Amino acid sequence: MLTNPKNLLLNAAILSMSSLVVAQTALTKSGNINYVSDYAWRGISQTAGGMAVQGGFDLGYGGFYLGTWSSNVDIFPTTAPATIEAKVYAGYAGSFTSFAKKLSYDVGLITYQYPGNNSGYDFNEIYGSLSMPVYGVTSTLGVNYSDDFFDGSGNATYYSLNFVSPTSMKNLSANATVGRQEVDNSTVYGTNDYTVYKLGVDYTMKKMTAGLQFSDTNSSADFSGPRTIVSLSSSF
Repeated sequence: MLTNPKNLLLNAAILSMSSLVVAQTALTKSGNINYVSDYAWRGISQTAGGMAVQGGFDLGYGGFYLGTWSSNVDIFPTTAPATIEAKVYAGYAGSFTSFAKKLSYDVGLITYQYPGNNSGYDFNEIYGSLSMPVYGVTSTLGVNYSDDFFDGSGNATYYSLNFVSPTSMKNLSANATVGRQEVDNSTVYGTNDYTVYKLGVDYTMKKMTAGLQFSDTNSSADFSGPRTIVSLSSSF
């Protein structure tokens, strides 16, 4: 029996489209391990100025993702010590087609856990960000909100504006961030509302990235002053 060539082409097209859909929605897996000379979170050292080894694992499906990340910390060592910080997060990332897919977004929920510590350090945040490249420079505007921040310090919001730009040197990029942390109960948190400033460069070598960053704040909290941080990270 002869088969209509048009039907053959139609069937082939349908099979190709089906394969494409499956490929686009395949489950992805990735991991990372990092070394930093100082773990500064929003400008304040979480390791009392010491080094940290960090790592995480992520799953993705379409625009949805689920991940975990952990680091050693050194928080309040003499009163209510915390030595491990673990994060679990989930969210959705995509882009707006009306902006020719240049404007991307990311929304999600993240929980911060301090295993073995019973002092109420654990807290959750919801977050969202918008990113857009303009003349090669990617700008990202983000906001994080918690209704019960670290150590029971109440409502807290963190605003950030980040820029990443390639340089004339191959594989070298520059970055800058300004952030603003606002907390209802500054007495419990240990500092008044403050601003964070960061400048850095990253050099990528296949699946490894070496970084150098300068960070400072206008906070009066311990370990919130100027610091230079060296990092080395690997993805797999």
